[in-house]
Amino acid sequence: MQSFHGLASFALEKDNLSTQLLRRIEKQKAFFSSTSKGELLLYVNLPKRGIPTLANYLYIILANKNVAELCDNEKIEEIILNYVTILRLSLSAFYLLSDDALPAYAEVFFHIGAITAAMTGKEANFYNQTAWCEPNMSWEEIKTLRFRNDDSWIRFGLGVYQALWKFWDKDFLIGSYSHRSPLDAAWGIRGMPIFEEMHTAPEKVKELVNWCCDWSIQVEKLFRENTQFVPGFRGTRGTILPEGAIVVNADPIDLISSDTAAVFDLPYTSKLFTKLGGGFYHHHSIGLHQVKCIPSISGLYVQHIFNDYPASTDIVEEMIENEKLAEQITEASMQVPIMLDHIHFRFLQRLLPIVKQGRFILSILCDSVDEAQACIKEVRKADTLS
Repeated sequence: MQSFHGLASFALEKDNLSTQLLRRIEKQKAFFSSTSKGELLLYVNLPKRGIPTLANYLYIILANKNVAELCDNEKIEEIILNYVTILRLSLSAFYLLSDDALPAYAEVFFHIGAITAAMTGKEANFYNQTAWCEPNMSWEEIKTLRFRNDDSWIRFGLGVYQALWKFWDKDFLIGSYSHRSPLDAAWGIRGMPIFEEMHTAPEKVKELVNWCCDWSIQVEKLFRENTQFVPGFRGTRGTILPEGAIVVNADPIDLISSDTAAVFDLPYTSKLFTKLGGGFYHHHSIGLHQVKCIPSISGLYVQHIFNDYPASTDIVEEMIENEKLAEQITEASMQVPIMLDHIHFRFLQRLLPIVKQGRFILSILCDSVDEAQACIKEVRKADTLS
C-alpha cells in the first residue's frame, strides 16, 4: 500500500501548482457550462490529504479568545498569514490525487452560532467543534433588530476576508462570508417555536425571514465594497463559485414539507441569490423529499446534499431501494448540478449507474491512497466529461 505522505515528499513546484489550479478551474467551468447527462466531477475525501479548513483553524482561536479582542488588523493578518502558510505547505500533497477538487477551504465562516451572534448582538459559545447562539428572542425583541456594521463578528469577518486577499498569490480559492439561508437565520434567532409559528403566525415568520435575507445582502455589500478581490478565484467545498455567488446553510428545509418550503424558504432564498449573483445551497440527506423543489430557487448554482450516514440511512441505499426517489434526484440534477457529499467508497459501484443519468459532483470518502486511486479510476470510466 502506498503512503500518502511518501507521495507528498515529491513536492510540486509553484508554477506546477498554479498550472494544476488553472487546469482544474477550466474543467469545472466546462462542467458548469454544459447540460449533458453523465458528466461528473469527483472530489476524493482522504484522511490526512492535507488542506485544513480556515473554519477549523479559527475555531481553536475563537474558542479561547473573545472576538472583540481580535478585531485588530495586525492580529488578524498574523492569524491569516499563519493559516495561509499552513495551506501552502499542504498544496503539493493535495494535487497528487488526480481528482477535480479545488483548494477552496479558506472561507469566512465561524460556524452558524457566530452568524446568529452577528445578527443579534448576543454571545456565541464555542464547543464540540462548532459555535452556538440560541437567543430564542421574543417577537418584541425581534422588532428591535438592526444591521450593525460595527458588530465585532462583522468587523472580524471583514478583516479576515481582506487579509486572505492580501496574502493570496493565485494559488488557492477564497470564500466570502458564509451565510445561513433566510429561514435558517430566522430559526437561529427565534428558536424552535418558529416551526409551529409558520402555521400559527405566518406573517410574523415571513417578516423575520425577509429581514434575515436583507441582513445577508447588507453583509455582502459591506464585504464587496471594502475588499479588493480578484474575479474568478472564489470557491467553497472544492468548487469554484461564479462572481457574486454565496454559500448558505439551509438545514431547516429538511424539517418541513415542500408546501411549507414554498412559502417560507424558496422565495426568500431566491431573492437572496438573485440580488447577489447566485448561490451554493447546503442541506442534508434527511431532506431528500425536498430535492425536486430546490432547483426552483432562482440563481441556484449547486444543491449540496451532505450524507447523514451512519446517523441515518445512507443516501445510496435510499436511491437504490426507491427507484422513484432516484429518478427525482437525477432529474433535479439535470436542472442544477447536485453535490453528493460524504459518500463512502464502498457504495460507489452501486451509485455510479444512477448518477450517470444526471449531473453530479461526487465527494467520496476513501480510507487509503489505493482506495482513492481506485475511486478515481472507476469514476473516470463512468464520466462523460473527462
